[in-house]
Amino acid sequence: MDETILKLYKDITGINDRLKLARIFPEQKQAQCLENLMDKCDKDEEDKTLFAILKIIHHLIQHGATDVIRNDAFTSFLIFKSFSIKQDKQVIQQQCFIACFVLLYARYISQEQKAQCVDELTEFYLSKKDQIRRLLIVFYFDDKHNPEFNLFKIKPLTDLCFQYLCDSYIEIINSENTTLPRLPNDDVGVSLDTLEQRFFNQFVYGELGLHAKNYSKDQSRLVMDTLVTCAGLDHDRSHSAKKGLIKHLDFLITKQHSAELKENVDQMIIIQEDIDYILKQLDAINFGKLDNQLKKILARLN
Repeated sequence: MDETILKLYKDITGINDRLKLARIFPEQKQAQCLENLMDKCDKDEEDKTLFAILKIIHHLIQHGATDVIRNDAFTSFLIFKSFSIKQDKQVIQQQCFIACFVLLYARYISQEQKAQCVDELTEFYLSKKDQIRRLLIVFYFDDKHNPEFNLFKIKPLTDLCFQYLCDSYIEIINSENTTLPRLPNDDVGVSLDTLEQRFFNQFVYGELGLHAKNYSKDQSRLVMDTLVTCAGLDHDRSHSAKKGLIKHLDFLITKQHSAELKENVDQMIIIQEDIDYILKQLDAINFGKLDNQLKKILARLN
């Protein structure tokens, strides 16, 4: 471990009083410290050194001498987080996620910075480590341990975040013996059954996806593609996806009839495009025991 960084870590993080820290490390010295720390972020650096750098930066976000220092430390943290992902520093990525989660519930950063933290979380899905990628969907779906920034509170989700959540769900369902990662304050963890139930309740049958009040074609297609992919898996959980496709097709046909009665041509066109999109996927899926139910729904199209 870099001895200079180790000494700096002990000297700075050992002082939790902002005024006392400013006397020993004045504003200019803290600014120089941040600059030097970022210069030390190298792909060949040891994890222990990088972990110490993260801790120092986080300490200055809270105890920096001035607003300028604290804002610069926050910006440095976001850069450091991106560095850990791009350089495949998996151990440090885990620590960055924890730090980001802590910041979201801290009193010492602004609401604007918290909103930025939420936006920056999506980058963790670019990690090469599956457990890091899965932290994103756990973060949004676990409203018990993340009561303020879950998918019920962050509306609307960006298209990119929506895509990552769908991709993550497919990856998890398609994996054998998957254990989901836990949020920092969770000793039990989210079960796969809970994850599946929440995905369908919100994205398939709820108002965040296919039944959204504000129709989003891109997000709706992402959910449809997720259902089609999961329905085609040789997996017990594919049954839920098949059932979801049938129910959504039934929902669309009902909406189509309603739009027709109201002579809402624009709505009819949008719905028909979605119906056609689903119909093109059906031949590649073995619906098994649900085949008769599907045929009854398809008969409504005639």
